[in-house]
Amino acid sequence: MKAWGGTLILWERPSEECAFENPIDCDSDPKYKHIRTYDGSCNNLQHPYWGKARTPLARFLKSDYDDGTGSPRLLGKDGDALPNPRDIRLSIHEKSLPIHELKNHSLFLMQWGQRTSHDMLLKVESKEDLDCCGEDSGKENCEIPIPVRSDDPYYSQYKRTCLNFRRSKASADLKCTFGTRQQLSNVTSFIDASDLYGSNDVTNANLRTKVDGDFRANQHPALMSLQTILLREHNHIARKLKFQNPEWNDEKLFQESRRIVIAEIQHITFSSFLPNILGSKIMNLFDLYPRPIEEYFTGYDDRVIPTSRNSFMAAAFRFGHSLVNDHLAFKDCAGNKERTLFRHLWGNPDKLYEANGIEKTLRGLQEEHSQSVDRYKSEEMIRFFESPDQAGTDVISMNINRGRDHGIAGYMEWRKMCKLSTADQFSSLTDHTPEMVKLLQSQYRHPSDIDLFVGGVTETPLPEALVGPTFACIIGLQFKALKYGDRFYYESSHPEVRLTITQLKEIKKTTLAGVVCRNTDIGEIQKDVFSHG
Repeated sequence: MKAWGGTLILWERPSEECAFENPIDCDSDPKYKHIRTYDGSCNNLQHPYWGKARTPLARFLKSDYDDGTGSPRLLGKDGDALPNPRDIRLSIHEKSLPIHELKNHSLFLMQWGQRTSHDMLLKVESKEDLDCCGEDSGKENCEIPIPVRSDDPYYSQYKRTCLNFRRSKASADLKCTFGTRQQLSNVTSFIDASDLYGSNDVTNANLRTKVDGDFRANQHPALMSLQTILLREHNHIARKLKFQNPEWNDEKLFQESRRIVIAEIQHITFSSFLPNILGSKIMNLFDLYPRPIEEYFTGYDDRVIPTSRNSFMAAAFRFGHSLVNDHLAFKDCAGNKERTLFRHLWGNPDKLYEANGIEKTLRGLQEEHSQSVDRYKSEEMIRFFESPDQAGTDVISMNINRGRDHGIAGYMEWRKMCKLSTADQFSSLTDHTPEMVKLLQSQYRHPSDIDLFVGGVTETPLPEALVGPTFACIIGLQFKALKYGDRFYYESSHPEVRLTITQLKEIKKTTLAGVVCRNTDIGEIQKDVFSHG
C-alpha cells in the first residue's frame, strides 16, 4: 500500500522505560499544596501527572491512525491517498492581501496568541538531525516528508523536491501502555507563564541566574518585547512586595511575584484575548468569562483533566498562523514608522538594541493589523526561515502534515463531536462559503477526508468571533478544562491557593496596556491593545 509520503511503515513502540510508572508523592513537601511546581506536577493532588511537562497530550477524540496504532493518517474514506499537503496549500491557502486584514484588531492579538501557545505547548520532535528528504528517507519518524512538484511556483527556483518533516516523538500514555502512539508536550499544559519561569527546576534556576531562558523567546522582536515587559512586571511587583514586606526572603518574594504575574496573564487571557477569538456566545457557553470583580470562582473539579489536547495543539490553536501579518512595524515617539518583513527579523534581535527599541516595537504592534482567520495566509508563513541562499519552510503544509502525524481525525468527526451538522457530500457543508466548498472539493475526494486544520481555519467565523464553530468548540473546551481543572486558577476560592480579595480586585483591573505602560517609556497606548483604531 502506498501513499504520497512513501511506503506506510508501522509504528515501532519506544523501547525506553516509561517515566510515568514512577509515583509522585505530593505529600513529600507541604509547599506543593499552595505553590505551583515548575513542571506542573501535583496541581491535581489525586492525579499528579495531569498537566505536567514531558507527559503525553490528551485527546478529545480517539486517534485516527491508518493502522489503528501509530501509522500516520494518509488514507481517505475510500482507501485512496489523501492529497499532498503542499498541493492543498497552493490550491486553498493563498497569499493574503491588505483586504484580508482585521480592521478592528491589532497585531498585539497575534502576539499574545503566540505567547499563550508557548506557555501551554511545545511538541517534542524525534531526533533533530534526521534528513527525511535524504539519507534518512523511509526510516522510523521519517515516513512522511512532503513531496514538492518540479514546477512548484516557489520551491522550483531552489530545485527543492521535498520538504523535510520529522514526526513528533512517540510516547506511551499515562498508564504506560504502548497500544496507540501518543505525543509529548515539553512544557506544562497550564497558563502558568512557563515561558517566563521554565517547566522544571533546572530551567528556572538558570533563568533566575541569567544563564538561560526560553529558546523560543528569541524568535523575533515582537515576542522578545512582550517577554521582556512581562519579566519587568515580575521585578516591578517584587520591588513593591519587598517594600511592603521587608522581612520576606528572596524565595518568598520570587514565588509571590510569580503568583501575581501568572494571575495577571490568566486574567488578560480570559478577560480580553479569548473574547476576541471566540465571541460572547462561546465564552458564555463554556463559562470562560471571569467572575465579577469581588467574586471568587468555585468550580475547581479534580475530575477535570487540564492537559493540553492533541487536536488543540496540532490543529485548532494553529489558527493563529492566519493572524500573522507580512510585516512588523517599528514606530518612534514622533510617529515615524518603519516596516520590515518578518523573514528578515526571525532570530534577529537587532531592532531591540536601538534606542527605545522595545517601545518602537510595541507601538508597531498597536499600529499593524492582524490578518483575518481564513484561507488566506501571510507570505511569511509560506516562506518561513527564508534567507538569500535558502528556501523557507511552508508552515501551512507542515500544519496539515502534523495533524496526520498525530492521528488527528478528519474534520467531520470533530463536527460530530461538537454537535454541529455533518456532510456526506460537499454541497452539504454549511459553514463554508460556496467558493470555499469548491476549493475543498477540488482537493479532497470526500468531506470526511478534510483535514481538521484545513476545514477549521476556512470556516466562516461566528458572530463577534474570529474563528468558526469547530475551532471555537475545540478552543472553548480546552480553556474550560484549564479553568475548571487548574487548582491554582487565579480566581480560585480554594483556601490553600486563593488570592486575598484585595489582590483579586487589583488583578481584575489588570490590562495588557497597563503592563506595557508601567514597564516601558511608551508614553501612551490604546486602552485595549488588542483593538485597532
